[in-house]
Amino acid sequence: IRPIALCLFTHNERILVFEGRRRNTGVVFYRPLGGGIEFGEYARDALVREIREEGGAEIANPRLVTMMENIFTVDGRTGHEIVFLFD
Repeated sequence: IRPIALCLFTHNERILVFEGRRRNTGVVFYRPLGGGIEFGEYARDALVREIREEGGAEIANPRLVTMMENIFTVDGRTGHEIVFLFD
């Protein structure tokens, strides 16, 4: 089970997303910015770290909107994540 922290950066009724591509199939997907939560790290701290590392930006006062669980299959493998979604 992989815990992740994602953020809905909004502007003019749009959200900022990352565009990714599946390695095996080339299928394009979109996901809000953020990433994995390390062991012993709070979700909010992980989000701030991920945005700093991946985007070179600082964010302040992210607000937890919801948590959700996602079980999915990609490239024939089952994945399971717990998502902390911030605004």
